[in-house]
Amino acid sequence: MAESCRAEAFTEGMQTVVEHGSTIRVYCLAKTITDCVKFRHKVGLDVALEALKNAGQRRMLYRDQVTHFARINQDSKVSHAAVR
Repeated sequence: MAESCRAEAFTEGMQTVVEHGSTIRVYCLAKTITDCVKFRHKVGLDVALEALKNAGQRRMLYRDQVTHFARINQDSKVSHAAVR
């Protein structure tokens, strides 16, 4: 069970993009934001908050998406931050 949760946290939100003839895999914005908040101790709280703030101001991020990825990451603090 725990292994499938980790696999889902890794694969969920991944998108395939073709750039200059090369295929690359990237994460969607909501996944990236929730990962920044999850790893705020590594990337810095200021980076996580700035990313969340910028995406929210540009209306590029939806609360339900953030909540979805926060649940996958098992990070309730992200969910609470998204609701505010």
